[in-house]
Order: sequence, then structure tokens, then C-alpha cells
Amino acid sequence: MDEVQIKSNGNNYVCDECKNENTISEEKKIKDIVECEFCGIEYTLIDQDESENFTLEMLEEEK
Repeated sequence: MDEVQIKSNGNNYVCDECKNENTISEEKKIKDIVECEFCGIEYTLIDQDESENFTLEMLEEEK
């Protein structure tokens, strides 16, 4: 399965799974893990552009 990647708008992102908006804490940096506060899906922060928007990659669930 391909990795799911989403982009934030500043420190806000919409969970690909439940479609709710979440906020990335100011202390978070590249390679940190964030969790959707609504459904619990975890994302890794894999990149940040010059506009301070993050690219997040959904972590694969262990089977």
C-alpha cells in the first residue's frame, strides 16, 4: 500500500481518515509523530516548506 501523505496549512491539518481538523503543536519538528485527536491515526512530520507548512505521512498500522 502506498503511504498516505497530506499537507498542513500552517500548523493545521485535516486527518485523511476522519476528515477532522487538528493542530500541530508549536514544539513539533521534522520526524516527530502527531496523533489525530479525533480518531487516533498517527502521522510523521516528514517535511516543512518555506511557508512553514508540514508534509505529514500516515504511519502504517501494525497487523
